[in-house]
Amino acid sequence: MIVFLYIFVSLALVFWVGFPLLNTGTGATRIDELTQERTRSLLDSLSDLYASHDADKMETSDFANIENRILLELAKIYRDQGVDPQASASKKDTCPTCHTPIKSNFQFCPSCGAVAA
Repeated sequence: MIVFLYIFVSLALVFWVGFPLLNTGTGATRIDELTQERTRSLLDSLSDLYASHDADKMETSDFANIENRILLELAKIYRDQGVDPQASASKKDTCPTCHTPIKSNFQFCPSCGAVAA
């Protein structure tokens, strides 16, 4: 009886450890999700940075340094994905008021609330 229990526990442990290793298709998907999440986070940070600068809550030199770091990080992500953000963005894809990237089916900007053109 103990032998069967030992075999059962061993097989369960092997499947528990081995199943994620056999499911190889999710690795690339997870990296894509993390990249998209990082891009959204950087865009949100950039929007917050512009709002803070417009409200005179930070020094101009600090603003420039932080803006450059965020833009460089975004450029690196776009370059790694083979995307040219200037070529792919159209006037419909950005807010006419705050220039935040928005989806084409949005009627209002999620950042400032302006009517999307």
